[in-house]
Amino acid sequence: MKRSLIMRAGAEALARGGIDELDLNGIAGQVGLKPSSLRYYFANREALAEALYEERLGEFEAAIERAAETETLEDFVRDLCAFEIDNYADYLAGKIGRKPQLGEVRALSRERRHRIGGRYRKMLGRTGEHLHRYGVTVPPTMPMLPAHLLLENLFWMPAWIDHFHAWEFEQVKRELTELLCHGIFAEDASLELPESADADLAPEPAAGNDERNEAFLKAATKLISQRGYRGTSIDAIAAELGLTKGSFYHHNSEKELLVGRCFASSYQRVGELQRRANAGARDPVSRFLTVVGAVIAVQMEGTEPIMRSSALPGLPPDLRTATIAGGDSNDRWYVTELARAQATGKVRGVDPYIAAQVISCGTNSSYDLVQFYGYGGSDGDFATVNRLLLKGFANRV
Repeated sequence: MKRSLIMRAGAEALARGGIDELDLNGIAGQVGLKPSSLRYYFANREALAEALYEERLGEFEAAIERAAETETLEDFVRDLCAFEIDNYADYLAGKIGRKPQLGEVRALSRERRHRIGGRYRKMLGRTGEHLHRYGVTVPPTMPMLPAHLLLENLFWMPAWIDHFHAWEFEQVKRELTELLCHGIFAEDASLELPESADADLAPEPAAGNDERNEAFLKAATKLISQRGYRGTSIDAIAAELGLTKGSFYHHNSEKELLVGRCFASSYQRVGELQRRANAGARDPVSRFLTVVGAVIAVQMEGTEPIMRSSALPGLPPDLRTATIAGGDSNDRWYVTELARAQATGKVRGVDPYIAAQVISCGTNSSYDLVQFYGYGGSDGDFATVNRLLLKGFANRV
């Protein structure tokens, strides 16, 4: 009983602010234990975090196997969407505690990270097996790609679903299922990218940004995308640039502010590409494909990535909320262009807002395909990700 109370309090803290929020003394007070008694169950915050991630993965593994008992791809995906959305609805209603997300796994010690990461990869592989059984084409060069896009979208859902009323959640399940299974673009629509898709994502330097500041942003963005917020130390960022910690603080007063600047820079880069797409093409379909294709390429090339959204769970709550809101203008652009493109008949009658979230999540998470799964980064790989994201799992094109 006490262990379950500790786990519930820990899950709420982990979801709220990452591993740094796992204050064992504070959690002990919440559940009526002495700190020394709590350490009988969990020796330290990392032990508690690992147990919470293990519990979360176990619940999801069971949900995947239950969903796999259904007959169709749509039923399988809908059941998994329902599992996540119903959990979130129950949390909002106060019936259960908040479920932790997996972004902070990268901040665990190597041994713990290896165990959790290994279990997640097995779950990913099992999801891929089920998708293949339902007839989803699994790219031979990126066998985990369909499962990766599915699970990433499910885990990203809490970042945007609060824009809907609870009574709309059933419609959200249907829309998200439809988008993942059948995509955004019509079956016969071409996804051939215009030449402008190769446009450089780097914007013109912002006023007051010198080369040293730009170097800090690039180094921090790359490291945090790889290791997460908590897993990236000031020493590591400074070492990446060949500087001392003192030099870091000369240019950056604190790590949190630097992370906020990294996200702001990433949003600016995407926004600049969107501006250029609007200036270079009258057709909303071409504009949309230009931006989506370019972001996928940048993420998979990995040399100057856009900040990975998996860093968000580790941010302090206020900064995390402000950071998510900072990307609203980029998402709004996707919504507008999709609404305009629907008039051409090339884009299906999908909910543009939910479709924008699927696009943002899919393009951003394509970084992992090369960096963590070891897949290639060729033009053919970019096109494969683009096709699966825009045409859905059921499309055979």
